[in-house]
Amino acid sequence: MGIVVLIFFAWLVHQNHRPLRMAALYTGLMALLSLLAGAGLGTLLLNGMVTLAYMSGFFWLLDRYSDTLVIWFALLFSGALLWFGAGILLT
Repeated sequence: MGIVVLIFFAWLVHQNHRPLRMAALYTGLMALLSLLAGAGLGTLLLNGMVTLAYMSGFFWLLDRYSDTLVIWFALLFSGALLWFGAGILLT
């Protein structure tokens, strides 16, 4: 489900050209889902800060290169692979 949400937010960035707002919304949604899953406050804050920092840069790059479809898809694929790959390695 996480990849579907990430692709949806990437599409929203492409449509609205508001990368920081979408990064904040994505971080809030992930924080809410983590809270519902029973995460502690410290874990929630640390994950929220890391998610906001990564998604701000990631969505900014997607917005910056939104006119070139090949580069946009390459960034989407590599950014998602890095994000979810790092999450798997850290668990």
